[in-house]
Amino acid sequence: MNKEIIRANGIIAVETSDGQKEVCEETNDLMETLSIDNNIEYLKGRIDYSENEIAKLNGKRSNYDISLKIERWGKWPIGIASLLASICLVFAPAITLEGYIFAVCFPITTVGILEICKLMIKHKDEKAADMIARHEVVIKFIEADLEKECERKKSEVVYKEEPAFVVEKVDTKELNAYMERYADLYKLYDSIETVEAEEVGKAKTFGSIRRK
Repeated sequence: MNKEIIRANGIIAVETSDGQKEVCEETNDLMETLSIDNNIEYLKGRIDYSENEIAKLNGKRSNYDISLKIERWGKWPIGIASLLASICLVFAPAITLEGYIFAVCFPITTVGILEICKLMIKHKDEKAADMIARHEVVIKFIEADLEKECERKKSEVVYKEEPAFVVEKVDTKELNAYMERYADLYKLYDSIETVEAEEVGKAKTFGSIRRK
C-alpha cells in the first residue's frame, strides 16, 4: 500500500507501508493515482481471499461427498451384517436377558449411528455451500467497485529505475553498552558509597596502627 509522498530538494518519492521508498516523477494527479492504486490493491486482495476460501470449501465439500457415498453404499451391508449377528445372538444357547436386549438393539443402534453421521456430514456440506454462496456474492460486489476504480484511474505512477535510497543502520554497540551500564543508576550509587566507606575504614585502620 502507498503510505506517504516524500518531497525534498526536487526529489519526489513514494513510501509504502512496508517501508520501501521509490523515487517517481511528479504529475498533477499523483496523489489521486496513488490513492486509487491503494483501492485497487485492497479490492484485488479481498477477491483473492474470497476465492481462496471458496477453493478450501470446495475441497471440504468433495470430502463430504466421498463420505456420503461411502455411508450410502456401506449402510445396508453393515445393517444386514448387524441384523444377522443379532439373530445369531438371539438363538444362541443359554442367552441371558441382557444379551437378548443387546441382540435386539444392536442392528437398530448401528443403523441409527450411521444415520446420525450422515446428517452431520450433510449439515457441514450445507454450511460450506452457504459460505461459498456468501463469498460469491461478496466477489460480485467487489468486482463492481473494482471496475469503477479502474475506470477512475487516468494515469500510472512512473517510477525511476535507479534505486531511491540505501538504508544503513547506525552502529549502536557502544550505545547499548552505555544503556546497559547506566540502566540502574541507584545500584551504581550504592556501589560508590560502599567503595568510599571501605576507603575510610582502611584510613582509620592505618592511622591507629601508626599511633601504636
